[in-house]
Amino acid sequence: MNREQLIFSSFDEAADHILDVLSRVLHLDTLFIATNDGRTNRIIKAHNRSRQLVREGTSLPFKQAYCSLVPNSARGTAVIPSTRRHPAAAEMAVTKALGDSSFLGVPIHRSDGTLYGTLCAMDKPDYPFSDWEIRTLHSMAMFLAYVVELEAENVRQQKRSELLAWHKQETERQLQQLKQRQLSDQAKLDRSSDLLAMLSHEVRNSLNGTVGMTELMQQSPMTEEQQLYIRFMEESNKNLLQLLDNMLDYSKLDEGEMMLEVHPMDLLSTMEDSLLLYASQAQLKNLELLLDLDQELPLLYGDAGKIRQIVLNLLSNAIKFTDQGSVMVRVRSEPASDRHGSLKVLITVSDTGIGMADVEKDMLFRKYSRPHEDRRKQDPGSGLGLYISRMLAELMNGSLEASSESGKGSCFFLQLQLRAEPTPLVQLNHEPVSGRRVLLLGESEEQTNILSRLMSSWGVQVTSNLSPAESLQQLQREPAFDVLIVDHSFAESGAFLALLSEAELCSLPLIVITPLGVKLVPKLHEQAIGLLVKPVRRFYLMHTLTAALKRED
Repeated sequence: MNREQLIFSSFDEAADHILDVLSRVLHLDTLFIATNDGRTNRIIKAHNRSRQLVREGTSLPFKQAYCSLVPNSARGTAVIPSTRRHPAAAEMAVTKALGDSSFLGVPIHRSDGTLYGTLCAMDKPDYPFSDWEIRTLHSMAMFLAYVVELEAENVRQQKRSELLAWHKQETERQLQQLKQRQLSDQAKLDRSSDLLAMLSHEVRNSLNGTVGMTELMQQSPMTEEQQLYIRFMEESNKNLLQLLDNMLDYSKLDEGEMMLEVHPMDLLSTMEDSLLLYASQAQLKNLELLLDLDQELPLLYGDAGKIRQIVLNLLSNAIKFTDQGSVMVRVRSEPASDRHGSLKVLITVSDTGIGMADVEKDMLFRKYSRPHEDRRKQDPGSGLGLYISRMLAELMNGSLEASSESGKGSCFFLQLQLRAEPTPLVQLNHEPVSGRRVLLLGESEEQTNILSRLMSSWGVQVTSNLSPAESLQQLQREPAFDVLIVDHSFAESGAFLALLSEAELCSLPLIVITPLGVKLVPKLHEQAIGLLVKPVRRFYLMHTLTAALKRED
């Protein structure tokens, strides 16, 4: 026994100690401890007082040993006064070898109840084993059972430790393999990224040359059929450039290399610039492209490039899947409730296009999904645009969601939370236009409402949404209007051109809102002192309105 730990290091050591104690307490001729596995009975420790009946290390078939009688005995104790007179013991070879004797055996059980061994005593025939001697052997057997369980637990702990050590070594080996594989994969990825960057550069150079030549050809005299071919080439070039951009963005997002570039920005100007890029595409499809902005926004901090990329992608899809009606971008803001000095900005892109069914909406933001592929096979796209747009929105801690109904258009909601500068942007000078009266005429109620709200925020008194007859009545009343602003589609109607001959109207400054690249009829061109290109920008509206009022004054 280890004196420092005061425990037995093994069952054999405990068995030695038990026999030593029993030999001092009990004056029996022979004491021994045997292990039994159901097949073999092995004597592991023995103490003989007068003659050597039992030897350590002796093994017998279990059925030929007195210990085999212990499990079947009443109350788990085998008491045999005479081995020669006992019906089972008398037939055993060990009885013939040892002669007649008395036998006492008690079991040593494992924690699960199975037999581990026996603690036994032998003496002269008909020795009267006392209750005290039997209880003493039982107590020692219980102690040995406890030692057996401790040893079994130690073995289990040792096996667990060995297994854990093996698992640790195996894990370290696998980790090392993974690290080597990661290094190899990273090297391959780096080579792939370099190749993609090189190829994209070369492809972009070639595409830019093709785009330039296409633009030059559009300026040359061509037949209607040739113009159709050139427009097809132009759209193909744009689709290829967009596909190339999507591939590069997807690669950066997938590798976690996409970084935010947060700088001060004028969000409203960014939206105006974005819409201007798609003005010609909207005009080719005879779509109304509308921009409804917050009246004023402070200087914001954000990644203007990525916001612009998302909006351009949404605009491209809206125009692509809208054949008639309008596409509108609306910007609204409110103070963020959870962060001081920030604005919650909602950018909405809506259209009156083909819309989507519920099953198509479920596919929208998945990689390589093309919900409209069955309905628009001529231009299915890569299926990465909306996936990348949502990833960019989430990269900026924002969100991108959609609502739609088949046949009734779609609406996309980009929500961002941006830090706002306490010092506001340099605002437009409203003083020259404040208090002036403007008559605004147009066929698009949405556009006239947007412009009316904008000019009203500058202090302008705006009258809008009138028919030509009502407009004439308004022009004849006092006080007279200071400026007349007319949409191109309304201005070229026969009724308005007739109004243009009225004396009261001839002297009134006229501003015409016209789509990009559309020429005015000569009469309008002569009368108009200012032109505004759709979608109307705030600065240009203020500048044109101010110039018209100065001319009138």
